[in-house]
Amino acid sequence: MATLDTHRRGRRREHRSAMTRVGLATLVAAGLYLTLGEYWVPIGDLVPALRDELGTESHVLRNLRLPRLVIALCAGASFGAAGALLQSLARNPLASPDIIGINAGASAAGVVAIVVWRGTSATVSLAAAVGALGVALLVNLFGRRGGLSVERMVLAGVALGALATAVTSYLWARASMFEAQRANAWLTGSLVGRDWDEARVSALAALALLPAAALVARPLSTLFVVGDEASAAIGVGVNRLRTRVLVVAACLAAGATATTGPVPFVALLAPAIAQRLAAQPVNLGLSAAIGALLLILADLAARLVLLPAEIPVGVVTGLVGAPYLGLLLVGASRRGGVA
Repeated sequence: MATLDTHRRGRRREHRSAMTRVGLATLVAAGLYLTLGEYWVPIGDLVPALRDELGTESHVLRNLRLPRLVIALCAGASFGAAGALLQSLARNPLASPDIIGINAGASAAGVVAIVVWRGTSATVSLAAAVGALGVALLVNLFGRRGGLSVERMVLAGVALGALATAVTSYLWARASMFEAQRANAWLTGSLVGRDWDEARVSALAALALLPAAALVARPLSTLFVVGDEASAAIGVGVNRLRTRVLVVAACLAAGATATTGPVPFVALLAPAIAQRLAAQPVNLGLSAAIGALLLILADLAARLVLLPAEIPVGVVTGLVGAPYLGLLLVGASRRGGVA
């Protein structure tokens, strides 16, 4: 018992240390994000410019960079938490909103809103959220056939994601030049032109959903450690828990996608990095913190790489995440499968 308590205390210290390091890195990244760009703001002028409502520096910080920073922070945390929940639920490092169709559902619904309805930004965001949730509910429905199965849920998600991608490609091909350009900007994921209205939506979604994620993560940790049968024996409703986890993860991904577009691989990378920094059954808090850091750094790179032009943040995360996904697939094939 003493050895077990010592081990638990050691893991808690490791987790606190990792959270501290990631928190400090995020503060540094946020400072760089506000300082660097086509218009350079000296670090010593940050606080005065944020307080002052007049002048070029104040306008750049308060109206252009700060809303984007808030969105990157909140959406990145939501993506990271969603990935942690799904990977823990499936016990598979490949399970993320990118892989099991949730992002593809959001993409297809967003393109429908652009091409078919010619909707506003708010309409596109709402459609994307509905599309992500719709795919999640279908994944849950198909996974329940013959008894809830994580393997069937993942396979259903992959199939639905392929169907949604086909719909997206068809609509994109038949769109006008203007609609195709708008759909392409949406599909790559971008924070360009985001304002305080969108930042408030992103913040409210994260504040509402991250506590819900924490509530379902605690019993999920028990399920992860002891398995289905032992969890059921101690009173955990395994099927209900899996449904709740899937719905909360889909809502997190939908809320983030509604403001950023379907930014790939953040939800895949953040839990993997968290697991390396501090091994926990469900590394929710650390995954959320790393997701926020990753999206801030990715959007900073998107702004700086081709100054004065910008590239979509989804291009940056794709360039980083695609090789990692390839390594995961190679490792899985050597082990004889992905599950």
